[in-house]
Amino acid sequence: MVVRNILVGIAILSLVACQSNPNNSRQSSSQNVKQAERTDRLSPRDMPYGECGLFVWQLDPEPKLVLFSQADDDLADWWSESTGSVEISRISSGGFETQGQSPIQSFSLPDGSSLKLDLRNPASVDNGTMYKNGTLTLPATENLEMIMPVSGMTACNLNPVAADYTVRTIR
Repeated sequence: MVVRNILVGIAILSLVACQSNPNNSRQSSSQNVKQAERTDRLSPRDMPYGECGLFVWQLDPEPKLVLFSQADDDLADWWSESTGSVEISRISSGGFETQGQSPIQSFSLPDGSSLKLDLRNPASVDNGTMYKNGTLTLPATENLEMIMPVSGMTACNLNPVAADYTVRTIR
């Protein structure tokens, strides 16, 4: 029930803020996003009309956006306490694809190690799919792995009136 409340809160309060003025330029949207950037998670992401993306939050008392990937790109943005925000490359994917994204993916980290994403318990939402839980697995040391509990969402901006959707994180 706690996880469900967290996900509902993420979906309602922090996922998609729609700009109602179609004359707003992407540049002004990006400037607003830059003002809201934080260093303890990925910053909010613009979602231009017609594009789809994958958003993954670390399940903490204060959920943090830690992984973002657009459907038409094999690159993703990853955030961790040790590296901050870095670009990573998708090396494999599997499972039933929704909005151009698979629930099971592997990424190559800058140090050559792999980050593994496994999202579970999908539920359909407007223009997307919410994954109630899952894990991110990454190497901690030579012989140990760190397993991070996460939730995720695939979503598409299908609103031709809105200039952009911007994903917002809590706090």
